[in-house]
Amino acid sequence: MLRRPRRLLQLAPTCAAALVLLAAACTASSPGPAAQPAPKDSTHSTPASEDSSPSAPPPRDSPSATSAPKDSPPLANPPAAEQVRWWCTCYSRVGPTPTTACRQAEADCEGLERKARGGGSRSIVARSLTHACREIGAEHPGDVLGTREQWRPSERPGAWVSFGACLLPGPPDAGADDGGEPEEPPSILTRERLGELEIGLAADEVTRLLGAPVRRGRAEMSEATGSYVQQWSWPDRGLELTLDAADKRGPYALAAIRAVAPCALRTARGIGIGDLYKTVEAAYLADRDPEEEQDALSFVAGSVYSGVIFTFDAQREKVTEIFFGAAAE
Repeated sequence: MLRRPRRLLQLAPTCAAALVLLAAACTASSPGPAAQPAPKDSTHSTPASEDSSPSAPPPRDSPSATSAPKDSPPLANPPAAEQVRWWCTCYSRVGPTPTTACRQAEADCEGLERKARGGGSRSIVARSLTHACREIGAEHPGDVLGTREQWRPSERPGAWVSFGACLLPGPPDAGADDGGEPEEPPSILTRERLGELEIGLAADEVTRLLGAPVRRGRAEMSEATGSYVQQWSWPDRGLELTLDAADKRGPYALAAIRAVAPCALRTARGIGIGDLYKTVEAAYLADRDPEEEQDALSFVAGSVYSGVIFTFDAQREKVTEIFFGAAAE
């Protein structure tokens, strides 16, 4: 029993030496981890080869080079590319009155610009362009030019118009009006009449045609025009006339005509009280301004600043009123 332990003690030094040699051999054949190179700029890193080990995932707070995830909230201010693009210009309408017009198509705006820069049209004053077409970005022109209340839709789809001032910022464009005085095209009122009544007729000619008025109002100053106006009426003939003068004492001339039933007078194109809408449209369609907002029960030939306005009954079938003159100042 005493020999076996002694034999083990004799073998212990040999085994220990063998273990030391084996550890040294393992250390020489398996080098330790090499020093890691400094990380490269992630924007210039090259993709890993197929036999290389996958790279470590980026930290959670590191910026990503890809787009934001689909479930991220929308931007508070959408980029300009997402806004509606408008092309806007300023010129004068017949009246004359300063006008700002906006179109969604650049070509449509340039069409208005050419008319206002050149010979004008029946509703645009010649050489009245003040601001050439400019591009703006907004859901509605009134969001950046004045207020929405200052704008109204045009009959042309995708168009808005504002009367009374140019809402585009900055001074007029150099050379926009070619240096000449704007020339207002002839108003439809210069070639229209009701019976023998026409705008500009002297007061004594009016009484010669109709006799003395049944009712004659007092002369009062108009704040809109600075002139003195007086109302004359013949209820039994369905006529109410407005006469005006620069001085309170006159001379007065015919400035506006309003005709209702039982008026039997007709316009120069043969339209009278009781005529059908389609008859009016056929006679005056060429003088209907596409920029003029048309009320559901009216038809404007020329403009509300200088034109003939037909009003219809609730079914929009028959003419109930004919007005000559300026319905707006």
